[in-house]
Amino acid sequence: MHKLVQHTKDLLAQFPESRFYLACSGGIDSMVLLDVLSKCEIDFDVLHVNYHLRGEDSDLDQQLVESICREKNIPFHLHTVEMGKMLEKEKGNLQAMAREIRYEFFNAFIQKSPSTKVILAHHQDDQIETFFLNLLRGGGVMALASMQQKSGDKLRPLLNVKKSEIEAYARIENVVFREDVSNYKNSYRRNRFRNEYLPFVRKSLPSIDESVILLVDVFQQNQLLLEQKLVPLVRRVEKEKRLSDQAYDALSSVECAELLRQLDLSPARVGELENLRKSEKGKFLMLDEIRIMRESDGFSFKKNDEVVSEKTLEIVAVNELPKVFTKNEIYLDPKKISGELTLRKWQIGDRIKLVGMKGSKLISDVLTDAKVSSSERADKLVLTDDKNIHWCVGHAIGRIALADPYSDKWRIRVVEKETN
Repeated sequence: MHKLVQHTKDLLAQFPESRFYLACSGGIDSMVLLDVLSKCEIDFDVLHVNYHLRGEDSDLDQQLVESICREKNIPFHLHTVEMGKMLEKEKGNLQAMAREIRYEFFNAFIQKSPSTKVILAHHQDDQIETFFLNLLRGGGVMALASMQQKSGDKLRPLLNVKKSEIEAYARIENVVFREDVSNYKNSYRRNRFRNEYLPFVRKSLPSIDESVILLVDVFQQNQLLLEQKLVPLVRRVEKEKRLSDQAYDALSSVECAELLRQLDLSPARVGELENLRKSEKGKFLMLDEIRIMRESDGFSFKKNDEVVSEKTLEIVAVNELPKVFTKNEIYLDPKKISGELTLRKWQIGDRIKLVGMKGSKLISDVLTDAKVSSSERADKLVLTDDKNIHWCVGHAIGRIALADPYSDKWRIRVVEKETN
């Protein structure tokens, strides 16, 4: 058994309950990996994306992968996209957009089962290129750790294999593949590194590859320790949707970046979080789809794309008042109400005449006394008629129109109706 086959078989054996999907472009790396996997005596599917960027060549790539899968009786899944038209419309970065499309396609299969693994054909030469590119971008420990062989739902069996070994395997095993001529165009930074910069450096420093791989290994070990250290804090933030100042202040900038990464937020924006720490209460920062708001003693985290709730009134007639009252419902006498009842978000300057006290109180003070966080205050509701606020929902009851044992009575409560 070839060592690539044995190595890959041993790696996949660590995930006996997993369903495997191979991302295959039709190039030499992924076609070699397809051949290797077919000899590992495991079940796997193949995923292919046709971007229609190279005309007939793109279709020929698809036909090759599809025909090999048909020959080997391997399930084949295709995703097609008119990438050229998308670029004209959105004016984005080609490689970044292609990667996003590719990974969205992969995720559609990953989401079917938590044990799903997508197998990628990255090899050692890719790892070296990634290291230098991340170094140029000013990456920290996390970036310089580069790619990992086992990373969540991704597996990279060839990551410790040199490109020359992959080429040798293809020759010996007669692996059919297609060459992507765009790999030789130096219009992309990675291609310039691959085709110009690294060959030049290797002539002067023949051992550069071994040195980089050694550094990557050190960074990966440090990254693993960092990840393990941050896990308890990440779990607490995910559960409580809060990060205290005490916990934040105990983090180094590297640890803070790792915290953001594990929360699926951009670690590169760690400096903006540091600036928010110095801001006044109520200031906030949008990181991806999360709103991080400055509170009096820390930060709150809230999804920006949460389902919007439209809250409406449900009015129920009752024959008698309850023995115990709560602030989650209100009993009103309809004869004491002026005009129509309206449920709306509270506004600055709103006041309510509370039960058990003279005069009135600002709704803002009611929410402050109830210790409502800045991130939640904006969504709080009040019940009003044409003249008065009768209820700060969940927090305070007004006295003006309250029902008594001798009045006609309504029971009024808030009902949440989800809208998109």
